[in-house]
Amino acid sequence: MVVKSAIVNSPKGKIGYIYLYEFYADFDNRARREALSAKRRSPQELPVIDFAAYTDNGRERTGLDVLQWVQRGVEMGAGEILLTSVDREGTRKGFDIDLISQVSKLATVPVIASGGMGSIEDFLKVAESARPDGISMADTLHYKRVQLGDIRAAALKAGLAVRQV
Repeated sequence: MVVKSAIVNSPKGKIGYIYLYEFYADFDNRARREALSAKRRSPQELPVIDFAAYTDNGRERTGLDVLQWVQRGVEMGAGEILLTSVDREGTRKGFDIDLISQVSKLATVPVIASGGMGSIEDFLKVAESARPDGISMADTLHYKRVQLGDIRAAALKAGLAVRQV
């Protein structure tokens, strides 16, 4: 079960916020996934916050920074965070290491990195640098750009934990 915009649209103390708590209560912690879309802010919006949270597949600004969104989602009961870099999604230019690192360091629940994988090297770089708990790799597998067996072999060779299949 994935919750996305409801986390942003449910300020503390409001009915939607309470409803999310009740809704989440019906699911095991691992089944409660918060989907988070993030974009780098333009240089004029920096230096305080690097990433902004978006909804609607990266089209709608939330007014929250990514770390605020993560804290709110975990507070509301999210058991996992699916973190997508809108800037990297579909580009095959590698993951946004800064984004994933910031969220992985803050989050008290597992973080799944998404958006940007184009090669096995991209997989290894994000796994070793940003330390997410999981890595999503849709495009590379759907279009057979990389074989799953090759990814698993590279991960094992690099000493990364890989589930047995």
